[in-house]
Amino acid sequence: MDSNNRTNQNNLNLADQLKPYLKASPFIIISILLCTVLAFIYLRYAVNEYSADTSVIIKDTQMGGGISEQLALGDIDAFGASYNSLENEMEILKSKRLIEDVINKLDLATSYQVLGNIKDSYVYKQSPILIKRLTDSLHYKIDKPIHIFLKNPTDEAVNYKLSDKGSWKSIKFGSPLLIGDRFEIILLPNLSNKNNQESLENLSEKEFQFTLMPISKTILSYQSNLKLSKPDKRSSALILSITNPNKEKAIDF
Repeated sequence: MDSNNRTNQNNLNLADQLKPYLKASPFIIISILLCTVLAFIYLRYAVNEYSADTSVIIKDTQMGGGISEQLALGDIDAFGASYNSLENEMEILKSKRLIEDVINKLDLATSYQVLGNIKDSYVYKQSPILIKRLTDSLHYKIDKPIHIFLKNPTDEAVNYKLSDKGSWKSIKFGSPLLIGDRFEIILLPNLSNKNNQESLENLSEKEFQFTLMPISKTILSYQSNLKLSKPDKRSSALILSITNPNKEKAIDF
């Protein structure tokens, strides 16, 4: 008899404990569904980011031997300057001048983007059309991004507009295009792309956008995305890594 009473009492206590959760269950279910929908929307529309990394060995030429050689000989305290050398190399690798040289060499201040219904995708060397600047040092003279929208490319011409709300016009490849009464560019088919004709046909129904960025903002962007680290305290190696919406661009950089 006593055991039956205890069982009934336990059941009553459990029911009392579950009541608040049962009352809140609709809100919990709605919250879970809402979070799932938001996560799906984010993953569907977010631009993918790719990471590339490499390692370099820093050789201390002033000490007459590599830093790794000094550490192997147990001279870690005697050659404290080695740490300074490594820190200096890290500063050099993230310096404005070096990153500026890389950006100019790879033309990273110009980006090519295919506009999609769901999300945009970045292209790099595979772009069927290239921009050539007729104005010297154009990226140094602009203080805000310049956007050029293109669509319906053919073998000889392409439609363009210089703002999202502008009207479409046609221009032949190789003809000078004046931007803002100050800068001139020309649009050319990418002849280095072996599948150029196929690329033009694939993009005939799509709209794409070229962006010319100020050099200063491009440098800051790559500086902030470039990460340098040491595998451990005694290492003479540096790990460099960078993220970018285009995998090939990250690897080249």
